[in-house]
Amino acid sequence: YVLDPREFPDLAEHAGDTIIVTDGRTLLGADDKAGVAEIVTAVEWLLAHPEVKHGPIEIAFTPDEETGKGMDLFPLKNLRSVACYTFDGGKAGEVEAECFNAYEVKAEFTGKAIHIGSARGKLANAVTMAASFVSMLPWSEAPESTDGWFGYFCPLEIKGGIEKASVDVFLRDFSKEGMDRRIETYKRYWDGYGEILVQMNVEDTRLGVAEYVMDKHGLDTIELKWGQGAKNIGGEIKVPSLERAQELKRRGYIVLPDPTLPEVEAAYKAGAIKEFERHSRLGFVTREGFMKEISRLRKLGYKRITLKTGAYSAVELAMAIRFCSDAKIDLLTIDGAPGGTGMSPWPMMNEWGIPSLYLHALAYQFC
Repeated sequence: YVLDPREFPDLAEHAGDTIIVTDGRTLLGADDKAGVAEIVTAVEWLLAHPEVKHGPIEIAFTPDEETGKGMDLFPLKNLRSVACYTFDGGKAGEVEAECFNAYEVKAEFTGKAIHIGSARGKLANAVTMAASFVSMLPWSEAPESTDGWFGYFCPLEIKGGIEKASVDVFLRDFSKEGMDRRIETYKRYWDGYGEILVQMNVEDTRLGVAEYVMDKHGLDTIELKWGQGAKNIGGEIKVPSLERAQELKRRGYIVLPDPTLPEVEAAYKAGAIKEFERHSRLGFVTREGFMKEISRLRKLGYKRITLKTGAYSAVELAMAIRFCSDAKIDLLTIDGAPGGTGMSPWPMMNEWGIPSLYLHALAYQFC
């Protein structure tokens, strides 16, 4: 097999570089190892070049990044830095700037089974209904047709038979106006069956997402999520606008330097400061915090509250079941490994979690 720049355009940016690949039969398996190697190499280079001036640098290696447990026993009191950067895969020099708003639609279709030899005028095929529904989604607003800040509809899974079929659709957009339009598009084909699940990650619970969805759309169900989108590392963002930095500061993010200070604002306007950094706060799940959040959502008017969690250890599984039972939520979804949409690192999807059969057997045993 030949790696061809016509098929992989990114290769053109690395002419003359050494590229490490597999023979195509296995994954490279270098995600975390490559991150450790690049950090240690950077430290080695800085030590060898004292002429490069810099402030104090602290380096921390933690396990279990994707499960959100890497910081549980971390001695934060020993860390003097006020801001940290997470090194992850991507282009050299690239900083992830923003993330999309994420909703999930679960559409269900009910048919009527008749022997196909005498089906004329009688058969109602749920598979055909599901396929028709997917075909009505705008093809120009699919992941394969969009980039940048353009949102999309992504049919993730379709399953079932003649009598019953279902489609899971991800809605993604970068503005509340765009997401509103996608929800209204779905509602045009909704006859009262099925449900829109609004899924909230850790940051969403602090930014008024539940309040906005209830006020704007009057939906009945909301879903909390523990897992990939709720991991405790936060995405560090470069913010070139003073107004945007001040808005993020008002929302509760850590923004450096502080854009609300008069001297910082003056330095930005004079050109001495050209951008700001936004940092997320750490978020951990406690029983008290979970119960408080469930109570808050019920007071907002949500009729059904669900939780989605992943293929983590038996301890976290038992914790999720106990918390949900005590809170009397309506549905607990437990994803086994492998899983995910491909946005998570391969080890998380395929190696770190508990396979579905064993995970669900444990859930049955615990219950």
